[in-house]
Amino acid sequence: MRQFALLAPLLPAVALSACASITRDTAEQLGIQSVPSGAYVRASTGWTCVTPCEIEVKRRSHFALDIEMPGYKTARVLVNAEIDGAGQAGMAGNILLGGLIGAMVDGSSGAMYSHLDNPIVVVLEQDNDSLESLGSE
Repeated sequence: MRQFALLAPLLPAVALSACASITRDTAEQLGIQSVPSGAYVRASTGWTCVTPCEIEVKRRSHFALDIEMPGYKTARVLVNAEIDGAGQAGMAGNILLGGLIGAMVDGSSGAMYSHLDNPIVVVLEQDNDSLESLGSE
């Protein structure tokens, strides 16, 4: 009984750390870099930026990026969300501690997901056709 009394204050901390929605937000900062820098990025979801940039995205989102720069071929990157280690730990904690509601919230809110390639780094390939057309003018 005495051991339980010593551990009782720790139970709320353990329970709260099990839920990914409490320990992590449903959005994250996604970094995008290009070589060379200064490329225009357009996401299939509508936002744009110029590299290097950092955009807040929903953890559960999937989208495509088109990275463009004059003299270089357009690069397309598919960005997928996956359950990461922290999300797995949160879900395991929900299951172990009987947190069915927490498991449902984490699964539907996307808190257990992340974009594992973060930052995204794209090396642009020179477009020799556009360089040749510039030289012939």
